[in-house]
Amino acid sequence: MPNVGEVRFGPDTGHDVVTVLDEQFGVIEDNLLSHVDWSALIVVGEPTVSSLIERGGELIAAVAPRWCSVVADRPGERWVVLRRTGLRYHGQ
Repeated sequence: MPNVGEVRFGPDTGHDVVTVLDEQFGVIEDNLLSHVDWSALIVVGEPTVSSLIERGGELIAAVAPRWCSVVADRPGERWVVLRRTGLRYHGQ
């Protein structure tokens, strides 16, 4: 039998991602927006966004493989967007 002790599945649902963001990165609900179907979570507000960007490798490892993160430059601010992998979005 293969050794699966090191296999990591990452969070599955948007609610699971919120838990990871809170417990591992200290992101509070005031810094979170979600897409209506929970296919994406958006982290807003400083210093939270800058902290997540600095810890990008750790964030990617915490949410992979079912979620990926990107930084979105918005007018006057930056967001960290976590979106479900394998989904197509409008305009892609």
